[in-house]
Amino acid sequence: ITVYGHAYTKAEGNATFQVGANNTMNQARNSTTANMVGVDTYGMVLDLCKFEEKLQGCDCIVTGEGSFDGQSLMGKVIGSLNERAGKAAEGTGKNIPLYVFCGQNKMEGLPGGIAEIIEISAGQDREYAMAHAAENLEAAAENWAKQIL
Repeated sequence: ITVYGHAYTKAEGNATFQVGANNTMNQARNSTTANMVGVDTYGMVLDLCKFEEKLQGCDCIVTGEGSFDGQSLMGKVIGSLNERAGKAAEGTGKNIPLYVFCGQNKMEGLPGGIAEIIEISAGQDREYAMAHAAENLEAAAENWAKQIL
């Protein structure tokens, strides 16, 4: 993966893509004279990517968050994905499950629209989890894929 002209390894790529997307959104917010309050900038990116069009052949959506909590669904990528998947389901009748991989799950229960929250570093202390995030994600993704396929 390449973000801002820098090539990253497979292990760095996942986290770097999210950082790159967040940096792009922050730059969009900060570089305009228009009033960006209340503007769904992640939704704007989804529009540019033709997200709804890409959902048509999709069986599921897989995304991630370092720490999944109540804020994850408000004004962040996961919230925008969840909202768009819900609207697509209303329009087509096809439910597209949203799976969230996270380092830490701080949510009680399963929020509406989320099929499953996969905590990749459960029981690990923060330093260990951060140092082994790529390994944890790979193992969790492999286990998840075996369950759903």
